[in-house]
Order: sequence, then structure tokens, then C-alpha cells
Amino acid sequence: MQPPKAPFGPPPPERVRSIASGVDAERIARTRIRIAAQRATASATKRYHLAKADAWLDFAVDVGSTEAGGDAAEDALDQAMALLGAMDRGRNPPLRTLHVVASSTVNPELWATVDQIKNSAGFPCAVDPLARAEVALVWAGHKAHIGDPKAAEEIGVRAQQSLDAAGEEVRRCFAVAEVELVQPSVPRLVPVPAAAPAPAPAPKSVTTPAPAPDPEQTAAAKSAATHVDIVPLPTDTLFPFGATRLNAARSESLRDLAQRIRSTPKLLAVRIGGHTDRLSRSGPEFNRRLAESRAQAVGRALIAHGVDAGLISASGHGDTLPVVECPGRRTRAIIDCLAPNRRVVVEIERAA
Repeated sequence: MQPPKAPFGPPPPERVRSIASGVDAERIARTRIRIAAQRATASATKRYHLAKADAWLDFAVDVGSTEAGGDAAEDALDQAMALLGAMDRGRNPPLRTLHVVASSTVNPELWATVDQIKNSAGFPCAVDPLARAEVALVWAGHKAHIGDPKAAEEIGVRAQQSLDAAGEEVRRCFAVAEVELVQPSVPRLVPVPAAAPAPAPAPKSVTTPAPAPDPEQTAAAKSAATHVDIVPLPTDTLFPFGATRLNAARSESLRDLAQRIRSTPKLLAVRIGGHTDRLSRSGPEFNRRLAESRAQAVGRALIAHGVDAGLISASGHGDTLPVVECPGRRTRAIIDCLAPNRRVVVEIERAA
């Protein structure tokens, strides 16, 4: 057996080894069924690991059927089984990609893109194609290592396509939901000719007060003159569970949003609302304070990236505005189901 080779790209120099029984078609088929059964109810992070495990199986099947000897197929199968085993034990595997023994450094620019997406707020939107891109890059490195440049290039193209798909998923997830209110119709006044009045003594000067403006019409007119861009940010990727402080990587991921806000023409206001799920054991007031603190943390990050502090306001809504309903007790499945409710929503208001 060859000695372990230092991995390349963003992942650290570490790899998983477990007891493997070789590349067995029946075993792989059973494992794929197991992966598919878990995907339907999995959280974003768990879907990432499941997609990566499935991609490792593809790697193992290809290498096992096209190469004689070597440990790469067994190593790839080890990777898949290690990910699934960790999740079965209730553990969250690391997000880094662990490498097979026989691999070389290839496509460093694609690894940089992987790292950028993984450390952005859009990571939950792109977990499937991102995981497949990472394994494809290791796969391409293996082909380069064994002297098969054509296969390395083909699999590198596959990795690029998966990264393109990941980027598209992030853009779709953060697409602007533009709210445009239509000005309510107002009856048109048509002048009616009247008969000439008979001469009369000049009346005393009387000042008639102007009618008070209708508050509803005034508010509607103001709304119709503005646009609101809505950007949802999933808090599961921004904050550790139950925490209110962004870590450095997640704070940096808000740089692009800050740039978008700064470049918004006729910017009027930036409203940040925090939302939680219903699972807190400390009650609604705790949820409200947690949501507000997280909204304030996002606001501070945007200010640090150059957004005018005078335009930003932050509020906490707790669990009062859910986007999904998941009845049931606090279980892992319910926690994952309620993930969309744990969010910070940024509203960017601009003049029409």
C-alpha cells in the first residue's frame, strides 16, 4: 500500500479510514437506497453529506471498473461509509473534503470557488452540486496522479459544470423578490357645465379649510412610489445553534450583500428582521430577543462592510411569522423541517 499523500486544495491534511470490504456492487446499491431514503427529510447540511457520499460511490464504481490494483476505489468507498456512519451516530461530519491516497493537485482555481461558495450564506442552496464538484475534483486529481490526463480533464470539466450549477442555485436562492404596489384607482372628476348665476351681493370672505388627507391613500401612494427588494438569509449557516454572534467567515460572506446594498440607486432604508422557529424551551420573549440580536448582528456586519448605519433598522419577530408548519415534538426531523423559519430577512427599500 502506498503511503498517504498530502491532500491539496482547501481541505486540511486528513482523511478517513475505516474497515472496508472492497467494491461490492450489491453493497453499493444498498447504500444508494439508504442515501435516497434519507434525503427527503434531511437538513441542508445533511443533504450535503448525503450528496457527497453518493458522489464517492460514483468514484468507487468508476475506479473499481477501470483500474487494476491500487487503493483508490476502496478509499472512495471508505469515504462514503464514514460519512453515513457518522450521521447514523448523530454526529455532523466535517464540511472539509477528505482525499484518497493516490491524488495530485489539480484545478486550484476551482477549489477556490468551492471554498467561496461553502463559506457564503448561499451554501444551503447549493449543497448537492457543490458536494459533487468537490468529489469530482478529487477524482480528477486521482486520474492525473495515475497518468490519465484525458480522464482528468473530462472529470475536471464535470467539476466545473457542477460548480456552475451550484452558483446558479445560489443566485436563484438570493433572487430579488421585488414588491411593487399598484396605486389604487381614484375616481376621475368630470367638470359639468352650470348655468350662469344671477347677480348677487358679494359674499363675505370665508376661508374653507382643506379636507384632511386620507391616511390610507397617503400610505398607498407612498408605497407605490417605492420598491422593496427582499433577501432571506438562513440563520443555520450564519450562526451556531442558539448563538447571536456571527463567526468571522459568515460575517465576511455578507460582503457581497453589502456591496449590492451600497450600489442600490435611490436607497431609502434597509430593514432587517430576525425570525426563529417555535422550539425554544424559554418561551416567546426569548425567541423575540434571540431574533432581534441576530438581526442586529447582521446589521453590524453590513455596516462594517460600508453600508450607511443611518439607513439600517433591526427588529426581532421571534416565531410569529413562520414560513413552514411542522407539527410535532422536538425531534431531529422536526428541527430540520423547521429550518426555513430560522432566518434573517433583509428588506432593501429604494425609490421608484
